[in-house]
Amino acid sequence: MVRQLKERTVDLAMAPFTISYERQQAIDFTKPYLDLGLTMLLGYEKKEDNLFRFAEPFSGDLWIAIFVSMVSCGVCVSLCSYLSPYGYNGRFVQRLDLSDKSAFDTHNMMSVPQAMWFAFASWTHQGAEHSPRCLSGRLMGGIWWLAVTVMIATYTANLAAFLTAARLNSGINSIDDLASQSEIIYGTVADSQPQSFFENSDSDPYRRMWSMMQLEEMETMVHDSTVGIDKVRKGGYAFIWDSAVLEFAASKPPCNIRTVGPVFAKIGYGIGLQFDSPYTEGFTLEILHLRQAGKIEQLNKKYFTGECKDTSSGTAAGESTINLSDMAGVFYCLFGGFGAGLLCIIGEWCWASYRDDDRSLCRSFHRRAVLTRKDCASNSTCCQDSDSGEEVVVYETQSPAQNNEQRELDYALEKQEHPKTLQISIKPPSTMI
Repeated sequence: MVRQLKERTVDLAMAPFTISYERQQAIDFTKPYLDLGLTMLLGYEKKEDNLFRFAEPFSGDLWIAIFVSMVSCGVCVSLCSYLSPYGYNGRFVQRLDLSDKSAFDTHNMMSVPQAMWFAFASWTHQGAEHSPRCLSGRLMGGIWWLAVTVMIATYTANLAAFLTAARLNSGINSIDDLASQSEIIYGTVADSQPQSFFENSDSDPYRRMWSMMQLEEMETMVHDSTVGIDKVRKGGYAFIWDSAVLEFAASKPPCNIRTVGPVFAKIGYGIGLQFDSPYTEGFTLEILHLRQAGKIEQLNKKYFTGECKDTSSGTAAGESTINLSDMAGVFYCLFGGFGAGLLCIIGEWCWASYRDDDRSLCRSFHRRAVLTRKDCASNSTCCQDSDSGEEVVVYETQSPAQNNEQRELDYALEKQEHPKTLQISIKPPSTMI
């Protein structure tokens, strides 16, 4: 076209005609009617099959942290149920009337296995059979629910990106990525404006890319843009050309190619005319009028929007794995809530001791501590007592008066110098087993 305009065999040239310095020396150009630049065209690659792809949204260390926090939640909730005077086990062990067996059937409802099931059921949003009944346990359970809500929402959002992405880019998201790899060859049209850009550029990575193109010129250079686009569809090749042409090709079926990275080497399309043509100013004014009126933009959307969607990919965002550092704040709040729940047990003990009418606050607090310690010791040494061959005698009192007498005697024994070596028990004849 430049030759025909120079020979004055035609008046003007209408095409994807790039305005360049060299051409401007020989012919006239109007103002650009379309601003564009150079970009890359790459093909899609299928993802490898992975049976455990559902776990990829979270990193391995994050899965471990979630498991540890789940176990910690179960242990802490069970501990609250055991120590709190309002927990399932605590209200039975620390009861005032030792003959009251009403809480015996429920004292193991929040044991360690049950609490583990509660933590796991909360993670799956299904709910367990029993929930904590004391304030400290409910505080821990509530913090765990909030943490689970955040983690499930994050996992679900990231899982959608992993499972619905049927195609995978090759890890090339910019011109620098393309220049830094050697698996995919790249090139452009021989003796074209893009080739001139790479050949005359002194900046990196364009100069380095031109050196690579020259090493394998037979494989990198093509005769025209159609050949380059077809070569991309076959795979293993990246074609560098005008962004408008490549975006138009990517928007058409079979939808197996896409443009990658931002536009570089900004250029423009203009109408070519003979040197010193009297029509140059008129065409330029009309192009400016159409651009200001939005007509050029309307034509661009009409003809450059095809059946293929999402034909450009600047980065691989949406498929990044969530690491432990990304969710660290959730675990800080979670374990902070566990600590607050354990401190809440002290408040529950003080309140329950204050409501005991038969003794002072300190004395009632001490009594509950003694009962809890004895229950813990009996649970840990019951098997040793049975294996030692000693006779184990169980007594059951008959009246609250005898229970109170036994409690007073137990409290008095705690004041002795050697409480572990002194054994005193009340054995009414009618209750010996």
